Amino acid sequence: MYDEIGNLLIENIRYYLKQGWQSQGYGGSPNKNGIGPKIATSKLYNNITKEIEYDDNGFPESFVIFMEDYWFWIDEGRKPGGFPKVSKIRQWVLDKPVTWRSPDGSIPTIEQRTYLIGRSIAEKGYAGTNFTELATEKTLNEALEKFGDEFADDIQDFLDQRLFVGQSQQDLIL
Repeated sequence: MYDEIGNLLIENIRYYLKQGWQSQGYGGSPNKNGIGPKIATSKLYNNITKEIEYDDNGFPESFVIFMEDYWFWIDEGRKPGGFPKVSKIRQWVLDKPVTWRSPDGSIPTIEQRTYLIGRSIAEKGYAGTNFTELATEKTLNEALEKFGDEFADDIQDFLDQRLFVGQSQQDLIL
C-alpha cells in the first residue's frame, strides 16, 4: 500500500508541475499576462524518485521524495532582492522556448533575455507554486478513495512523514 501511495505522490507532483501557472511576483502581483509552466526544465519533472524505509514489522519509518535541487524555489518562490545566478538563468533560457519580441520587432539575444529575466526576478521575485502541498492533498484524497477510510490514519501518518529533498542531499539522507 505505501509503495503505491509513494508512486501516486510522484504522479501527482508531476501533474502539478505540468500545470500552467500565471507568472507572478513574490507578493502575488502578475508579472506578465502570459501563462506558462513553472517547470524550469523537464529535468525536474523526469527526475523524481522515492525512498521508503520500513521497520521490522513492515511499517514505514521514513518516506523521502528526491527531486532536482531547485524544486524548492519552484515550490516556495523567491523574494525580490539580489541578482540571481546568471549561469542558471542562461541555461533556463536555452532549455525553454523563451521567445520575445520587442516593440520594434527585434528579437533579444540570449544574453539580453538572461539579463531581463534576472532583473525581473531581482526586482519582483516570483511566487511559488506550492506544488508539493497540492500534490500531497491530492494524493491523500486519492489514497483514501482507493484504500478506504479504515486506513485513513495510516495514510495520513505516512504522508505526514514525507520529506522533500534535493538530489544533491541524497547521500546525506540515506
